[in-house]
Amino acid sequence: MGQVATKVLKPFLPTGCFLGMEEDYEDSIPKTSSVSQMKDVLFAYSHGQYVVPSKAYNEVYKNIFVGDESSARNVHRLRALGVTHVLNAAEGKSPFMHVQTGPEFYEGVGIDYHGVRASDFEQYNLMQHFEEAAKYIHKAIDEEGGKILVHCREGYSRSPSLVMAYLMIYKEHNVEDALIAIRQKREIGPNTGFLKQLCLFNDKLEAEKQRRMAEEWQEEMEGRDEKGEEESRTEVQGETEESKTEETTEAKEESKAETNKEGREEVQGKDEHVLVS
Repeated sequence: MGQVATKVLKPFLPTGCFLGMEEDYEDSIPKTSSVSQMKDVLFAYSHGQYVVPSKAYNEVYKNIFVGDESSARNVHRLRALGVTHVLNAAEGKSPFMHVQTGPEFYEGVGIDYHGVRASDFEQYNLMQHFEEAAKYIHKAIDEEGGKILVHCREGYSRSPSLVMAYLMIYKEHNVEDALIAIRQKREIGPNTGFLKQLCLFNDKLEAEKQRRMAEEWQEEMEGRDEKGEEESRTEVQGETEESKTEETTEAKEESKAETNKEGREEVQGKDEHVLVS
């Protein structure tokens, strides 16, 4: 078994928090990956530099598309692809940072919509949206059997980061495998802050996994102890019942012997009385 966190794990960063607070967790979770390792993975596919996406959208995992604003606005193409859900990772009003669509934009074509108000700068706490987004992706493809487009402005930083979180939570990928799975299908480049958060999130998931394993092992050991105690109690109870049975048998035999003795004495008394007469 791997290293188990020795301190009680703290909850995920609450909604509205920003980076910098993750330092509170540094001594409570085992480290599994680093930002430099993530960058090495990205650079390995593009000769040491970031490369912008060559297509508006790509299917990065079965039934999951990552795309840009143009792909999100082309509803006819989405219907042709069989897309049933859209996750906007750049919901908001800024024309330079966000994509202004919304549920009413897809209402006429029967596509379900979910928006995440996230900004693409390193200090933004994207991790607060990881579980929410992953749950929506899981609902779309795993529970309802649909297809989903996860997009932001360029389909480069925010949206692939949320898909990575889904792969880590529901498909049990570690952060590096999740990054590789998406990078093999599309040019992506989550900013350094997002990479740091993804690594931290991976550490937390791994720590929780190790803690669950430790708890399951502890429960198994306790179950074995309880089983052993129960067997001991059963054995003692059996011995006690056997002893009681033996005592009852002995008592019955003694009572029978006493009764026989009294019977013999009574007969003997009668015989003596007849002789005297």
